[in-house]
Amino acid sequence: MIKAHSPFFALVVAVALQIPTPSNTAVANEGHTKTVSLFNGKNLNGWYADVPDADKNPSIRPSFIVRDGKLVSMGVPRGHLITKKSFKDYRLEVQYRFAGKPGNCGVLVHTDGKRPRVLYKMFPASLEVQMQHKAAGDFWCIHEDIKVPNMDKRRAGSAEKWGGKQGQSRHIRNLTDSSEKPLGEWNTMLIECLGDKIRVWVNDDLVNDGYECTAKEGQISLQAEGAEVEFRKLELTAITKLTAAKNLRKVKAPDADRSKAKIKVLLIDGQNNHDWKRCSPVMMATLEATGRFDIKRATISTKEEIAKFSPDFEAYDVVLSNYNGRSWPEKTKASFVKYMKEGGSLVVVHAADNSFPKWKEFNKMIGLGGWGGRNEKDGPYVYWKDGKFVRDKSKGRGGSHGAPWTYKVVVRDEDHPITRGLPKEFLQVKEELYDRLRGPAENMNVLATSFAKGGSNRHEPVLMTIKYGKGRVFHTVMGHDHKSMQGVAFQETLIRGAEWAATGKVTFPPVTAKDLPADRAVYRNPKDIKPAR
Repeated sequence: MIKAHSPFFALVVAVALQIPTPSNTAVANEGHTKTVSLFNGKNLNGWYADVPDADKNPSIRPSFIVRDGKLVSMGVPRGHLITKKSFKDYRLEVQYRFAGKPGNCGVLVHTDGKRPRVLYKMFPASLEVQMQHKAAGDFWCIHEDIKVPNMDKRRAGSAEKWGGKQGQSRHIRNLTDSSEKPLGEWNTMLIECLGDKIRVWVNDDLVNDGYECTAKEGQISLQAEGAEVEFRKLELTAITKLTAAKNLRKVKAPDADRSKAKIKVLLIDGQNNHDWKRCSPVMMATLEATGRFDIKRATISTKEEIAKFSPDFEAYDVVLSNYNGRSWPEKTKASFVKYMKEGGSLVVVHAADNSFPKWKEFNKMIGLGGWGGRNEKDGPYVYWKDGKFVRDKSKGRGGSHGAPWTYKVVVRDEDHPITRGLPKEFLQVKEELYDRLRGPAENMNVLATSFAKGGSNRHEPVLMTIKYGKGRVFHTVMGHDHKSMQGVAFQETLIRGAEWAATGKVTFPPVTAKDLPADRAVYRNPKDIKPAR
């Protein structure tokens, strides 16, 4: 038996099922100037639980408990923890993390306790700010509605189908899909509600900005929706105006000025075991043809140039690496790590993933790499087998390829901004296909694979994204030479991947199967790429 004075004692408090009538709506801090906490760290005073399964079984395990000073949503039984009071015009700061396997959860603002279970006999009328893994900041409309900029691109279906009721298009995607910290680390979500406006940040990234919400006040709810989530902070502050996006560090705001501004790219080359002198111009021409990118090229070939290499990474939205050569100065490496951890962006193309085999942080950034003495000490092989990804820790070299051939790319994550507008399958023009890459593979999402015929003879990663600190990385193994870089598959994925890395979203239109077919490989002169609208 664990005694109360044991250091391992966890205070567990179950909340009885009771749905009181909410008190009169108050400004967030009820007239006080200081911030107030909705959770006292000891019990769930001020909240009540609405768990449908408890109707028939009152002794069912609690969905919400207090453990080690944290409020914990156990995930099941599914339901909601709802404040007894209602609020309006406030900033809510929520610090949370997934305690185990990531999954789904959310914060419901403007909850109407008088309309519980109006959707699927579970969800109360409200506006949900999503916390689901890889989708933090999405809006879900529950018998309420809201508008956002570019809603036709972020909400499924036609405008006639938009709404908050069952059968309507209730989901509004966020602006980044990549603002969460690595699993196990604490995330900070800021939700500002003022009048009919709702603005949301996740870890300093502006992820949603809504207006004309059909509700302007209400209770606040936390979900139990499948995954165990810990909350260590739930603090409310009254506000009279919304925080401007520019007031938060590294915010990539969706305002009109930013959407029109060109993405600043630093392309690094000068050493590579591939023909960088002809490859870099093709990549530059591809990106510049869209009208979306402004590229500066840093060519470092000699020892002297490398020794003096010290760019201001902070001046660029994304770094594009076509480099595979000597190590950079330690000061430059430290500067690049800082840039990435604080929200920088990186695109790695083909042999650039061969570089820096002994630089631990760079290998975390790229997820997987090849050659340079890489083997099982550097991390697992990652490949697709029997409908799932395998992390193979067996011994063996890192990096190989078969003879050049025209290979089919199969999208494995159809919901990522990069691949969302691509056909499920398409062909890349003839080139070598990397296989048996190895690396830390931490916080890595494989977007697409290809079968490595004549190499490993298994489906190997071709397109990947990696979360490094607050930074985003797009890694493509395509682009062996200047000819294969003229394949539409390489061009379109580079364009979409570079924009996503820099901004967290993709604004380019979808690519049809006609333009990117699965039955033939298509070449295109970069001059024929149409500018973005």
